[in-house]
Amino acid sequence: LRDIRQVITGDTFSNVVTLAPWPGVIDAFKGASVTLSLDHDYKVVSQSYPARLRISLREVRRTFSTDDESGPDSGSDWQDENFLTKLVPKTSQYTVPAPFRRENSPLSEFDVTYLSETLRITRGTGAGQELRIFQRAPYAEEVWGMDEVYPTTD
Repeated sequence: LRDIRQVITGDTFSNVVTLAPWPGVIDAFKGASVTLSLDHDYKVVSQSYPARLRISLREVRRTFSTDDESGPDSGSDWQDENFLTKLVPKTSQYTVPAPFRRENSPLSEFDVTYLSETLRITRGTGAGQELRIFQRAPYAEEVWGMDEVYPTTD
């Protein structure tokens, strides 16, 4: 796991995770990473304490990158040590079909139990009642150009 953050813009947000899943397993993938962006819509269900949000996953985007970003036309052949990484598509994206979005399900609701300028704590309302803690990055607007960026800690 290299990075995990949440980017909030208007009435949408993305949970963004960057993984480096092949340390020492396949040499061709050394230095490679996969970034997944899970794009959600959200709406406020209740503003009274604890505030309740309902989220809906609408799209998943994936990017694959390596330390060696030479393209498929770089003159390399199948014997090149990075041949395998060139077979992996650089990007893909999938729209979640409406029946699987759980737009009106209580399982997609979260209570905001604490909120300040720098910290947000939420708890799922489903069976797992997972606890999520988000700390606001001080450089959010400068770096990302977004309303809020929350690196997450579990």
